Amino acid sequence: MTMKLHNQRQVRWSEFLTRFDYKIVYRPGKANGKADALTRRPGDLPEGVDERLENMEQVVLKPQNLPEQLRLLADSPPVQGRPSISDLMTEAYQTDPLPGKILEAIRTNSGLQEITVAECTEKEGWLRYRGSLYVPDSDELRLCIIQEHHDTALAGHPGRAKTFNLLDQGYYWKEMGRDVDRYVQNCHDCQQSQSSWYSTIGVIRPFSVPDKLWGGISMDFVVGLPECEGFDAIWAVVDRLSKMRHIIPCHTTVDALGLAELFLRKVIRLHGLPLTIISDWGLQFASTFWQQVCRWLRIDRRMSTAFTHRQMHRRNE
Repeated sequence: MTMKLHNQRQVRWSEFLTRFDYKIVYRPGKANGKADALTRRPGDLPEGVDERLENMEQVVLKPQNLPEQLRLLADSPPVQGRPSISDLMTEAYQTDPLPGKILEAIRTNSGLQEITVAECTEKEGWLRYRGSLYVPDSDELRLCIIQEHHDTALAGHPGRAKTFNLLDQGYYWKEMGRDVDRYVQNCHDCQQSQSSWYSTIGVIRPFSVPDKLWGGISMDFVVGLPECEGFDAIWAVVDRLSKMRHIIPCHTTVDALGLAELFLRKVIRLHGLPLTIISDWGLQFASTFWQQVCRWLRIDRRMSTAFTHRQMHRRNE
């Protein structure tokens, strides 16, 4: 034997096996039929009658163990008074004339405009399209079939795509995917169990009511107005407690510096500095606006920011 360089995993197993007294004996694969039957591919097995072929396939769910609705041609009575799929199919064949026309076209070897007759076959009196059972136009029948492939414990509410794949294996009707999507979308259990794609939404906290007049104000712009005396916009400043307001004419192109000057002359000069200001301005615009207001009033902006943070913290508590 030649020495080979082993990796750490092989070295660990070699040390473990040295604790035992054993002997390695070669056994050909053809002599190991029972142990090797499950690892062999079907193409490698001998043709003809072989006992290993019988172990390759097993019936997991027998027909007698399935729900009654899944056995289309079962003769047993319906469960809890509910009509079986076979009974609903029989009623649907009587109300929908299309399956009868297709079956007649198959027997007479003629064509139809509604469907390709060459892809249709007749089996045990039922119409099949591309190997799948054709379901007539019956809302009750189609609903029952979708429920059996979606709501039952065997199906387990698999979702839109998997429910459609289960139905597509044995049934066919026009716009089957649309009916499955609509049913799953209105399934109460599916809507409750599905996970959200969005991050957790924060708690909505209402604004506190100001305790004095002009202690809290809100401001907004109204733009797109026809020009009047050189102005084309107005700036609305409203007291949140009394709803008293100032309608101040301005320009659409007004910047933060110009708005700060208007705020000093039209609001602070009459009512003083408010404690809270509510607006939909951007962060950069609001920062420049407040910086200019503090500069005009000779207020240390750091102290005013700390005071604002304390007010917000108290409001959140």
